[in-house]
Order: sequence, then C-alpha cells, then structure tokens
Amino acid sequence: MGIAMHAVDLQRPGLAKAMKVAENVTMSLRAIDWLIRKGLSVALQGSKDELTGKPFVLIEYAHGYCSKFKADFAAERVRCVCNHTGTFEVWQFEMNGCLIQWLEVKS
Repeated sequence: MGIAMHAVDLQRPGLAKAMKVAENVTMSLRAIDWLIRKGLSVALQGSKDELTGKPFVLIEYAHGYCSKFKADFAAERVRCVCNHTGTFEVWQFEMNGCLIQWLEVKS
C-alpha cells in the first residue's frame, strides 16, 4: 500500500520536481564532501546547471588541483564568461552525476 501511494504521489508535478531537486542537492553534497577532504574551497553549489540541468559545484581555483583534474578527469573548457573583473573560462568535469566547475582567467 505504501509503495502504491508513493507512486501516485510522484504523479504530482510539484512533488516530482521537489524530489529531483533533493536528489541533485544530495549529489552536490557528496561532491562537496569529496572536495573538502582534498582541502579545496567551495564557492557555490547549485541544484541545476543552466546548460545541462545537472547539479554543480563551483570551486575556488587551485592551480595544482585544477591541472590535475584536467589530466585525471578529462576536464574540459565549456564556455567563457565576462564580468567587470575580466574574462574567464569555465572548466568542468563530472563526478558521480555532479559537475565540478572552476574559473580560469582567459589569457
């Protein structure tokens, strides 16, 4: 009975969307835990990347780790962003369904 009730509840769009957000936040928190254990600083966490819809974590740039991420996880440059402080390249890789992103000054 409980399983059937749960399946019926998921048919409601608001609940289904909330469940997806909760799932994305959980993936992000797992990634944040992994990053913090490596000594990295998390700048921002989001439940949905604007391009992919996947959860993401934006980390502060750390030269040694970011270079290693490029090699070990096949990180790729995905876009450029500009603001009043300059132009930056957004780099990312995916770990367990969560995007790990950072910004590098475009040279």
